[in-house]
Amino acid sequence: MKQKRRQELQENELALMLKDARDFLTRHGNYVIAGVMVLVIAVALFLYIRSAEATARDNAYQQIRAARFIGSDGRPLPDAEISKAIDSLQQVGRESKDPDLTRRTLLMLSSGVLELCVMDPQTMNEARLQVAEDACKRLLAEHGMHSVVAGTALLNLATIEGNRFVLDGDMSHKEEARNYLTRITRDENGLFTGTPFMERALEATNQLDDTFQIVPLPELPPTPRPAAEAPPQPPTDEPTAVGDDSVPDEAADSPAEDESAPPAETLGPVEPEGENDEPGGDEP
Repeated sequence: MKQKRRQELQENELALMLKDARDFLTRHGNYVIAGVMVLVIAVALFLYIRSAEATARDNAYQQIRAARFIGSDGRPLPDAEISKAIDSLQQVGRESKDPDLTRRTLLMLSSGVLELCVMDPQTMNEARLQVAEDACKRLLAEHGMHSVVAGTALLNLATIEGNRFVLDGDMSHKEEARNYLTRITRDENGLFTGTPFMERALEATNQLDDTFQIVPLPELPPTPRPAAEAPPQPPTDEPTAVGDDSVPDEAADSPAEDESAPPAETLGPVEPEGENDEPGGDEP
């Protein structure tokens, strides 16, 4: 009896809840539907943004892998491909929202340009050195408290100044390089103590005088002028027939040559000896 009564009470409570829910939907149904739609749109938008970011990140990594300065044979690629790789890395560095990807791209850009300068100095120019400098300064601005990133950027900046000295011979680049190296050796933030960057900076500072030294080039001997070629002689209007014993007018009017003088050397086929000049032969 009690169990049956308890079941009736539960059914009544469920009926009352359904009635209240129906009344609530009747009064506020439009708001509920609108709220559900907003929630669905928000979830869909969130998933779309996450998917777009993942796609952009994948594309950026593909661009980094495709950006190469050195070919499979260990030699620098053609200049057009190098410029294309630099532009691709710069684009990733500007558009990427992933700090790790941006840091990796900037390091690859600055180190790649400097590696090219070592492998083939002909690829070095001020525009590419400026690209490497901008990448290093951005690394210092965004990741200046990361010892590896900051140390690499400062050493690269000192190397850039050395390469600029090679281009223009301006000794002011020596002091710029010294300033970058001093930021490592002073180590005001305690980032480089006990790291290889401190040792490399001290070594580079001691070698500044040798690095920034103008070496005079030896003078090259003057290039001899090529000998002037004689103008070609125009052909005669009337060719001499083969076997004609007549003497041209110019040869007839010229003075006789000295018989004692040796004959002039001519260029032509050498005839075998003894075929036409046989001594002692009687004329028929």
